[in-house]
Amino acid sequence: MKVTFKKICSVFAVSMLAATSSSYLTTSATNVEANNKVTFSAEEINESILLGNKNISAGSYAITMSISNNSGFSSSAIKVEIPDGYTPVMDGSKVYTELGTVLEDAIIYGANNGNTIFICTASANETNSNGELYTFYVENNNASERFNIDFDSINFFNTQSESDNSNNLRTGNYTIGDVNNDGYIDAVDSSKVLAAIAINGNIKIKVSTANSNLSYYFPTSNIVCARSADPLSPDIYVSDDATLDNSNITTADANDILRYYALVSTDQGDEYPNQSDGFCGITRLCPHIH
Repeated sequence: MKVTFKKICSVFAVSMLAATSSSYLTTSATNVEANNKVTFSAEEINESILLGNKNISAGSYAITMSISNNSGFSSSAIKVEIPDGYTPVMDGSKVYTELGTVLEDAIIYGANNGNTIFICTASANETNSNGELYTFYVENNNASERFNIDFDSINFFNTQSESDNSNNLRTGNYTIGDVNNDGYIDAVDSSKVLAAIAINGNIKIKVSTANSNLSYYFPTSNIVCARSADPLSPDIYVSDDATLDNSNITTADANDILRYYALVSTDQGDEYPNQSDGFCGITRLCPHIH
């Protein structure tokens, strides 16, 4: 049995994210449903299924998020509220998700805090496709309410327009994870990292090389300083500039930025150090600027 519910929310009307970039796409106030319509379908699971190593019980739901009238985006963030008595299926510490055709080349991270689920995505390239974004699952723990979703906020980001944080540009201050130096760590920053790696032929970039070629690897960014958000070794400290110069920028950094963004957006910022060796959110003076 497939039960389909629809809830449409425009990116124009939402402003509830904990970290919102100035480069998010907006639609006209007089035609707020023109672009980026998001709907979800909830398919009830009638028989228990094995999902990875987890048994999903009958009565649970597979929730598929879809987009239509897509105006083009490279990263996204959606925060939804689910009814009491339902809990998301987890993959370790993150919400289990399956990418749809619209985002098949993207990376994704989902966090939850109680009834709040926050899922963010990033890609090296912009997509204009319509169709399924991703699917996640919720289990029914003797819920008294019929399953439904309330959208708390939806944002679709592009990576072309940038805000000018002129103070940071003058002083050379930077925050690890804030790749475009706009004052926020969000999914756009993750896309910037993926785009830089794509420019490098999908090969990791040494931090020292990135700092010597910032405009090449980050052509549309107000980037101040390249640093690894997710060093390879847990005993590398952010104060050790020489070690960081010899570390690499990889897809792990883009994933780490999404993890940070999702945790902060669900009021779980304190959990970030426990889930990563990363340094997102630390502000310092770039040693390469004199």
